[in-house]
Amino acid sequence: MAIHYAGGTNIFKIVSGANKTAIADGVKGALVDAGWSITSGGSGDWILKTATTLQLLDVEVRIYNPGGANTCARVAFDYPGRKEWFLFADGTDFWVIANRYQFFILQNGVFSTEGTFVAGGVPYLDPFLEGIIKTEAWSMGNCFSDARGGLTSVPATWRTSDSCVIQVGAEDNSSGRAHVNGNIGTAGVNALRLMLKIGKTQPLGTDVAGTRWINDEDIKEGSRFAFGIINEDKPRIRGGLWDAVTVMGSYPGDTFTTFDSHTWMNVCHNYAGIGKASLWVVVPATSPTGP
Repeated sequence: MAIHYAGGTNIFKIVSGANKTAIADGVKGALVDAGWSITSGGSGDWILKTATTLQLLDVEVRIYNPGGANTCARVAFDYPGRKEWFLFADGTDFWVIANRYQFFILQNGVFSTEGTFVAGGVPYLDPFLEGIIKTEAWSMGNCFSDARGGLTSVPATWRTSDSCVIQVGAEDNSSGRAHVNGNIGTAGVNALRLMLKIGKTQPLGTDVAGTRWINDEDIKEGSRFAFGIINEDKPRIRGGLWDAVTVMGSYPGDTFTTFDSHTWMNVCHNYAGIGKASLWVVVPATSPTGP
């Protein structure tokens, strides 16, 4: 079980969702506590930067109140093909889970409602990928519209599945999507997938073969992701998440466990597709602090 630990401080905080400025300022505070630096900004509009990995990867993120009525708070990733994700300021608090290289912003117990989830950062690279991948960042969210209910369907993310579709073209495309370095593809074809393909994952009744050890423990492995660059390109593993494991089992979201001397929270809620999967990330405790 090779897990890529970020080192430094892990943050698990409540951020007020009372208004767009409160979201921006709260997320900024959480990321700074996790080891991000402030590039520029002031209340309601911040540009922050990850720490730089040993593979010399980093990314800037703008978190801001765009102003105007009937708009959402924005999270914009500043890498080629910039993508903005939207968070609804409806009075519901957000949880922020972060380390110095990545973050997850989500609402507790809410999995399929748009405007409630954004995640992103820079990946871990296995040593043999160094020099092959020289710049990379990843992000995903479940909203790109200011109007709640304005999407045909809520985009799929790691809150509900083991994959989601890379950002493509038109803003009115309602398919689930993620975004990596501006690489684009056809909706439904190129997916940012959590990868753990060990053994044969053929359904056998309510269980899946090849996903558990003989003692009935689920297989766990440090989380990696894969995606294709052009239409119908097969997803290839291009990096990994920090402080994260993919577990070959389906579990309720926002629940906790301990292993490898750390506390973990499950981001992915009851995903039971072929192969089953859940995404667990390190948290410092089973309850967030704040706001």
